[in-house]
Amino acid sequence: MTKIIPSLSKMWLKVTNLEKSLFPGLQASLGVLSSKEEKLIKILDFAEIEQFIYIPLYTTII
Repeated sequence: MTKIIPSLSKMWLKVTNLEKSLFPGLQASLGVLSSKEEKLIKILDFAEIEQFIYIPLYTTII
């Protein structure tokens, strides 16, 4: 049980951070987000998909 509490605290901090910082910016750009869109954003944040995105340092033009 004692190992679960820090994990839950970390998850709660992520949710509150999203709601306070990311959602207002998205809503300003895209308009009101639906509950499904907000849920998807939270899921993608928890999954930390940015770890799997490759950004090439350079491109070669032929």
